[in-house]
Amino acid sequence: TGSGARGTAAAHGQAQIVPPPEGAGASKGGVADEGDVMAGAPGASPMAAPAQQGLGASGLKLVAQAGGFGVRGGCALTELPDPLMAAVWPCELWLVGRLLNKDVSRALCWAPAVVHRADYRMLGGMGLGEGSGTMALARQLEGAVEGMEGLERLEIEGGTIGERGAEALGRALGRMKALKSLRLAISMGEQEIAALARHLPSSLLRLDLGNNLLGAVGTEALARHLPSSLLHLILERNQLGDSGAEALALHLPSSLLHLDLRRNLIGDAGAEALARHLPCSLLHLDLGHNNLWDTGAEAVVLHLPTSLQHLNLEGNRHGNAGTEVVARHLPSSLQHLNLGCNWFCHVGARALAQHLPSSLLHLNLWGNKLGDAGAEALALRLPPSLLHLDLRRNQLGDEGAEAVARRLPSSLLHLNLWGNNLRDTGAEALALHLPSSLQHLDL
Repeated sequence: TGSGARGTAAAHGQAQIVPPPEGAGASKGGVADEGDVMAGAPGASPMAAPAQQGLGASGLKLVAQAGGFGVRGGCALTELPDPLMAAVWPCELWLVGRLLNKDVSRALCWAPAVVHRADYRMLGGMGLGEGSGTMALARQLEGAVEGMEGLERLEIEGGTIGERGAEALGRALGRMKALKSLRLAISMGEQEIAALARHLPSSLLRLDLGNNLLGAVGTEALARHLPSSLLHLILERNQLGDSGAEALALHLPSSLLHLDLRRNLIGDAGAEALARHLPCSLLHLDLGHNNLWDTGAEAVVLHLPTSLQHLNLEGNRHGNAGTEVVARHLPSSLQHLNLGCNWFCHVGARALAQHLPSSLLHLNLWGNKLGDAGAEALALRLPPSLLHLDLRRNQLGDEGAEAVARRLPSSLLHLNLWGNNLRDTGAEALALHLPSSLQHLDL
């Protein structure tokens, strides 16, 4: 059906067939983009979408819109004809919503057969609820070993799974020998992660367990079972604390490229433990919004790998003294630096300006107190290759804005000066000196 049926189908919690953009994966949350053509509304033939859109090998995305996916919608999915599913590769299954009861889970029992025939690569966006619905789904995955041995990416997000569900899901994961990417955001705590971690497949390259409740004990259980080949580890918002960070540090894979530990209540002790064990291969380190003061920030930068490209220390508390130490030890390979909201003023800005790597592409210093003096010092040393500059809420006046304007790199694409004290004089200076390359300006 045309896009006019979107509201009706979504209101009834019914499945919609959406052809994804060529070469693109499912969007965050699995919600269909504006302009997507959908089938599966009452009276529509599911076969129409592939025929009209010429999907061929580009695949299908099955979307159950947010706001509830009931029994009627689940049963509707079982009516998709076998020739449709068998002809499409790969197939992406996204179930987005907050209702998944045992009846809907039973209605989804066709999924493993579809996997076997169509070899779909992603099961994502699950709005799971505690209890029988979750258990039915976990057991269904566990029992679909033959169909899911080739699965490369699995994403389950929303709701809770419980210890028994985690055990069933863990057994299923242990048999997914080709699995490369796993994301689970299902309120797992210490018991759930302990039940699941020992089954993590050795083939994993990317593990995203952000927004769970692992805590220190759960993190220790996970750390002991991290695959040695892991490249990306994302554990943001998991209440690790210093103890969890220390346990994790001892087991970081030597091949790791990306480590994200944002918002985990990590203090100086945890930062020091992590710093001593950072893999030499690391390219991306995110410790934003923890509790790192001067000592913790210093420990981290003293042990940064020389090839690091991305460093985020946003929202910590290292002030001028910590910023001076950080500045002196920035790797020459650094491309992205975020020191936003760290309580430093023109003193820290001057120290930072003297040591900015020439390779830097993104610089984010929002929410500090640079003032005009700090902005002037920084402007004199901005790397010529800089593409993004964020100086929001830094107490800049007209003088600081004019100093920055006169020194903006000719390649700059993005400039954010929102929340400062610019008046007409500063705005006029900016207007005269904005580079022709600029694509985004926020005042």
